[in-house]
Amino acid sequence: MKIYIKRDAFIKARIEAGYSQRSLSRKIGASNAYISQIESGDRNPSPNIAQKLCHELKKGFDEIFFINNGCSSEQTNRPSYKYGCSR
Repeated sequence: MKIYIKRDAFIKARIEAGYSQRSLSRKIGASNAYISQIESGDRNPSPNIAQKLCHELKKGFDEIFFINNGCSSEQTNRPSYKYGCSR
C-alpha cells in the first residue's frame, strides 16, 4: 500500500503554514530533497513522515494524502486512521 500526495493541497497547506520545503524538512527531521521529491510526486512518503507532515501542517491525512490500494472507491473513501493523521 502506497501513500500518494494531493500535490496542490499539500503545497497550499505548506505555504499557509509558513514553511518552505527546507524549513518543513528540518522541522520533521527529513532531508530537503525527500520533501521536494514527495511534493513533486517522485517519491511516496513513509507512514511516519506522512504523520509528521499532517501534524506540522495541521491537516488531516485525507486532506493532503490518499491511499490507492486497488480497492473499490467505496473502500478507499474511508478515513485512514491507522497512520494517526486524523484530527
